[in-house]
Amino acid sequence: MDPKVLQKIFTVSTAKCWATDGTNPVPGVIPTAPSSNDYNGGFAVTLLKKDLKLGLECAEAAGIDAEFTRKSMDYQHELE
Repeated sequence: MDPKVLQKIFTVSTAKCWATDGTNPVPGVIPTAPSSNDYNGGFAVTLLKKDLKLGLECAEAAGIDAEFTRKSMDYQHELE
């Protein structure tokens, strides 16, 4: 089925929700979806990275092992 037709069906059926209105894994179906933007991050991603870094610095200063925050930062660096 054509992904654009399926998207139109979603928007007028019980499948309608934030995920189907704002994101779509098929590039070009929703112009503002991450898939249509080559999954490039915007300001929200930059802000999140800043907050993760600050949280990690605070945790390290307090002697707390913030394993998941550190792994998130490590994974993010792998993507760059």
